[in-house]
Formats: sequence, C-alpha cells, structure tokens
Amino acid sequence: MNKYIKLSLIVVSIFLIVVFIFFSIICGYYIFYNKNQKFIEIDGIENFNPNDLIDKSSGKNYFLYYPSDIRVSQKYTLIKQVDSNGDIINKYKVYDDKFRRVKANQKILDKDNLYLSLFGEAVLENWFYTFNLSNNTFNRVDLDYFNYDVGVNSIDHQGNDILFSTIATHTTGDQQYNEEKNSFKVSISNFTTKKSYETSYDYIPYGSSGLITFDNKIVYSAMCSNESNKYGIVFIDDNEKLTFFSFDEIENESLSLIYADDTNLYLLSSTSKLIILNKNLEYEIYNISKNYEGYKYSSKLVLDENNILISLRNINIGSSKNDSTILGVLTLKPDIEFNIIDSYKPKNGSLYKLNYIDKNSNIFIIESNRNDNGNVIILDYKN
Repeated sequence: MNKYIKLSLIVVSIFLIVVFIFFSIICGYYIFYNKNQKFIEIDGIENFNPNDLIDKSSGKNYFLYYPSDIRVSQKYTLIKQVDSNGDIINKYKVYDDKFRRVKANQKILDKDNLYLSLFGEAVLENWFYTFNLSNNTFNRVDLDYFNYDVGVNSIDHQGNDILFSTIATHTTGDQQYNEEKNSFKVSISNFTTKKSYETSYDYIPYGSSGLITFDNKIVYSAMCSNESNKYGIVFIDDNEKLTFFSFDEIENESLSLIYADDTNLYLLSSTSKLIILNKNLEYEIYNISKNYEGYKYSSKLVLDENNILISLRNINIGSSKNDSTILGVLTLKPDIEFNIIDSYKPKNGSLYKLNYIDKNSNIFIIESNRNDNGNVIILDYKN
C-alpha cells in the first residue's frame, strides 16, 4: 500500500512541476509581450511627430495608422511603428475627438501632401486634414468661408486648385432633398479661391469619382436624373452655370475623372473604357481591358503626367474568395498603352487600396483579405 502511495506522490509531484514550468513560460511570455506592447499615449493627432521617434537601429521604420472608428467603438487613433520585417517597435494611442476614419487623395502637383476627408459618421464639420509625407505629420485645415457647417464629402481632386465636394449645400446647410425627383443638392467648393457652387436636382454628383479643373471650369461626374438616369459629366463655369455632357456610346456607365492637361480631359468608365475629351467636346474611346474579359475598372492612382496606376477587378458572383485583381499602368502619351505590373501578382479574394507614391517612386498599396488582415505592398516604380 505504501508503495502505491509513494508512486502516486511521485506522479503528482512531476505533474505539479510540469504545470509550474508551463505556467511560468506562459506568464513570462505574457509579461514580456505586454511590456513590449505598452501604449504611448498622445493628445491630438497634430502633436504626433513620427520623425522624432524613428529607431535607426531597427533599419527602416514604417507607421501604420488605424484612425478612430465608431463601428468598432475605437475612440482613439491606433498607430503601430514597425520595422522592415513587420515587427512592432512601438504602439501609440492618439486621442483626438476631431479626427476619425479618413479617405486619402494624392495629386501630382502636390505629391508631398495627402489630402484627407473625414467620413463614416453623420457629422458636419468644416475642415479637412493633410498628411505630409516628408515629416509624417497631420495638419487640420479649417474652412472659414462658409455660413453653415457643410462637411467635406470627398477631396479627391487634380489640378492647380484644391477642390472638394460637400455633404450639405453651402447655401442652406442641408441637402435640400427633392422627393419628386428623388434627388438632392450639395456643393462643389474651390478652397483656393474660396468660392462654392451648388449642384442641381438634375445633375447629382456620382460618388467620389473625382473633381478636376479643365478649360477654366470645374468638372464632376454626375448622373442626370431628368434623362433616364443617364451618366455623364458636368462643367461648372465662373458664372455658376452647370452644363451636362454625356457620351452616347457609354451613357449607362458611371464615369471617373482621372486626369486633365492643357489639351485633354481623361475619364474611365465602369467597364474600363478610357475617354479622351478635348476642349471642343470631341472625344475618342479606348477599351483598356479588351484583353482581360470580365475585368472592370476599380480604382486609380496618378503617378505622373503620363502614367496612371489602375486596378481592375473581376468579381466572382459565386464566391468573393475567387475575386481577382489586375494591377497595371495606363500610359496616356505618346500612345495609349495598358501594361500589367509583373513585379507583384495580386491574390485572389483580396482587396487593394492604392494609397500614394513617394518621392523615391515607391508605390504604397494596402492589401486586405477582407478579415481586417493583410499587408502593405511597396512597389518600386521607375519612369
């Protein structure tokens, strides 16, 4: 009997030792992990100065931003400082009740700044933000020339002036919904000249398809509510006159403004047709996806005066896991060309957000696998 008791005591002792070692390892890892994951808290997004925080001993440093997001009850902007291997160096919480989810735009005449508009909450605020790519800092730009809070809907624009669309019209501070036409009014504003233009019930701005200046007019993409929902573009002149223009061959396709020079305006339709329109309103149409059946235009990033990064998507109706993306460069001059990027092959099922190009010709793209996981893709682009 004593032999069995002694054996039991030995087994229990070994078990306790193993459990103690196991929990020591787990607790040690937990303490180490949390020690290295301690948040540094900062008050105000404009007070965050990453260039003062770069750890040169870790090689290249990158900062990943996760703005405040009401959808997940995140009341602060989370910033992760990582090295080139993706290992976290530091984590920051930035508290700023004026800053939240943003949409970014880069224009080629001011490549050093990203123009950010807030979105995702029903709040009308008269400001937008810029993000400087050289010093990695945010700056809030107040809109002091409105009589009402109008909110910035989209600041996706190209040209000399800073253009944006508003959530509410600048004349009344609301959207002036017209039930009969199932339409509403907003405004297009020129921050550079401090002048705003109200849209009409007939010409509804279409999504965030971009704003551009061409032939001394502001141009926006629209759906014409009084012509069987025909798609086209609207020209706004200095006298606030709105002129609608459509393309008979593709009047049922939404249009995105991508670029304009002194001679031509360039647009892309939802089925990847490139339209080149001159000042006499004469145009040519090219199908840039003719070799890629089923692929439609998704998004763009203007790289320089002649080249635009384009993403095309082939949506699989049966399963989004099989959705595929093509990344290619659309060249405008001297000849129209669309060349697929060979250095990186997009993954099926993933989404791609074309962010910006830096002064070293590195293109930054966010790849998401739809589950809030993914990668930052950096492509080396040389003219």
